[in-house]
Amino acid sequence: MKTTAPLVEKIVSQAHETPDDAVVSSLRKEKNKVLQTKLNDIKNSLTLKTQRAVELASEKGASNWLIVIPIDEMGFTLNKKSFETL
Repeated sequence: MKTTAPLVEKIVSQAHETPDDAVVSSLRKEKNKVLQTKLNDIKNSLTLKTQRAVELASEKGASNWLIVIPIDEMGFTLNKKSFETL
């Protein structure tokens, strides 16, 4: 509600200008700080093994394997049978 309050005020007053960028920026920073604190609290509540898994999964490019074409010559084929054996 804090984040959208400046925009709501402009809409209610039928103003044709956007909210002040400085206000929006400070609200975003405040929100990011709260979210970062929550994230750190959650990470600290995990086991070390789970923390490491979360770190690896959140690294940049960690989901790239979903868009890479497997190489048949290297034995990296993805088919239904491969997943059934897991």
